[in-house]
Amino acid sequence: MSSSVQGPIRLAHIITRFVYFLLILVWAVLFAIFLAQILFGLPETWSFSIDLPLKLDIAQPGVLSVGSEQYPVEISAVRGKVAMQDPPSFFIWMPALITLFCIVLAIFALWCFKGFMGHMVAGEFFHQRASLRLRQTAGWVVLAWFIQTTFTFWVAVWVQNHVSFNDVTVHTSFSWDLAWLAVALFLWIVSRILDHGRDLEDEQKLTI
Repeated sequence: MSSSVQGPIRLAHIITRFVYFLLILVWAVLFAIFLAQILFGLPETWSFSIDLPLKLDIAQPGVLSVGSEQYPVEISAVRGKVAMQDPPSFFIWMPALITLFCIVLAIFALWCFKGFMGHMVAGEFFHQRASLRLRQTAGWVVLAWFIQTTFTFWVAVWVQNHVSFNDVTVHTSFSWDLAWLAVALFLWIVSRILDHGRDLEDEQKLTI
């Protein structure tokens, strides 16, 4: 393998390993904080925000000033987030648990991808385990996306059914984030290309 190709591959492998160990450290710190909260309890006053794309239907009149002219305007819908003071305990523990679990899934995904990059550094582009590690990475990504999306959807439905304000109607404009699915699909396609390359390589060996 030429040095022009080997250099970027080694750099990508180093970055992957760095992010992998960094993510383990982040998980350990968050888990320690979570454990400390269980052992010593939550603060007496806890502020919590639900950062969702919330649509609020309101009717607030106003004035638009353009030069010396004024035009009546009205706010009919705005977007924002809900902030709670002393929320229910499950609103603290569930996001923490989901976050910790998704970080574990991300660690597994990076571990598989790190194994794939190890084969790339060794020049084993068509090794069977290289494509397998890539498919495993895609699988972990899909699982993390599914859990995070399901939880976000549940929170959105819960907020819409349980949170109410005077003269304001709350709607949750939930949208599916397909970016990670696209990443997983790309990894799976690359793994299939590597499998096909290995088949062609085996056929070439048999022909010789």
